[in-house]
Amino acid sequence: LSSVQGAILHHWRVRLERSNKTRTENGAYFRDGLNGLRPEGEGIPYLRFPILAGNRKERDEIYARSNKEGLGVSLMYPKGIHQIDEISERFRGSAFPLAERVAERLIAMPTHQYVSSKDRELLKALISRTLGTGAASSCMPGLR
Repeated sequence: LSSVQGAILHHWRVRLERSNKTRTENGAYFRDGLNGLRPEGEGIPYLRFPILAGNRKERDEIYARSNKEGLGVSLMYPKGIHQIDEISERFRGSAFPLAERVAERLIAMPTHQYVSSKDRELLKALISRTLGTGAASSCMPGLR
């Protein structure tokens, strides 16, 4: 290990623990703050907090508004995994309508340490406005 590599890795566990703590707290904020959103498990350091919009239009609206406000919501899959060009040959002749439906509706909210309190409030408001105050039908992993 070179001195540069050693310096980069110095205190990596502390930084990882801090990052996981922040991601867990942000995930809990979204889970608890959006009525009805109850992904399975608590204390999870989400890399991205998944939300399943009611349809593609709602997903696209949330994504567009997030981009406009710089909130970092991302689209997870452009299409069903079986439709990805590099691996689609393995699934030729098979249909996976649920995978396609998830791809059309799935969005993910950021949970990293750069998400501010204001960002969290704006994200929560955006989801509530678009999906309704309960957002109960938008929970991941439960597909409703």
